[in-house]
Amino acid sequence: GEGQILLTGHFDVVEPEPDDSQFIPRIEGDYLWGRGAADMKTVVATYMVWMKDTMKAGAPFPNIALMLVGNEENGESEAWGTPHLLKELNLTPSLFIAGERTGEKGNELFGEICVENRGVMRFDVIARGAKGHSGVAGTGDLSEKLINARTALNEIFAKHLTLKSADGWQSQAKFPFINVGTVGVYNVTAAEGILGVEIRPIPQDDVEGLRLEVESYCAENNLEAKFSVMENGVACDRNNPALIALIEAVKQASGGQDARIGRKLPGTSARFAPDGQAVVWGQSGVGPHAKDERHYIPSIEPYYKSLNELAKLWK
Repeated sequence: GEGQILLTGHFDVVEPEPDDSQFIPRIEGDYLWGRGAADMKTVVATYMVWMKDTMKAGAPFPNIALMLVGNEENGESEAWGTPHLLKELNLTPSLFIAGERTGEKGNELFGEICVENRGVMRFDVIARGAKGHSGVAGTGDLSEKLINARTALNEIFAKHLTLKSADGWQSQAKFPFINVGTVGVYNVTAAEGILGVEIRPIPQDDVEGLRLEVESYCAENNLEAKFSVMENGVACDRNNPALIALIEAVKQASGGQDARIGRKLPGTSARFAPDGQAVVWGQSGVGPHAKDERHYIPSIEPYYKSLNELAKLWK
């Protein structure tokens, strides 16, 4: 709706580590242990309780909505992911809040408000050859081609991306997999090889120019570049009234202490926000995706109080 603040979250989790016992939650001291505790079921639960309490309190209601998805961990490309829902429901919120953990030390009462977020770009580089007997002259070696491509791509990335920065705000480029040939089969050359690439660009980096150069490199070297995800980093406008209201709400809830403003390196749904008007703002926890995942319980109430303050400011 017009002028709406949209709270967003996901209820899916990554696979447990090391086994399903991680799905049995336990409380130890100040921490709730379990898969999804920090990423991000505790914040989702907080949103739902807060929504229920706000409805119970009756009108006038704040102009705040909630959207939850179940496919965040795998990139949200299916039809029920955030970008599809925003389009389908024609939502252009004034501010999109991704409730991912922003107390990274795991002992903060208030998570940072992260006003910048990295994007995600994923593509495959595909090499094709003729399948043939390796003893016959002229059969190409696709692994060599892909290994050369990896070197060339690293040079292209260095040109277009901030890969090293004194304050740690930098893009990241990785090659999560390379697949060519069949293990144990020596006398047949592969017909196809594939190199996977993932880039997490900061909003300051130019991914369009990067993409063009990757495509022309591939075209010149008889390779195919197949882009599956292409989302820029986002930076929220510091004069956005809804952001100003959120910063004020956290200040009120903390008894007058200024909200901490930060930037978020891990990918979140914030990258889908219309015009990049998003922040990541959550509670505290450690070990998302790891076997020691746990959420800092004392960070729940300050968050709930901040939502109450935000509701007063955003009728």
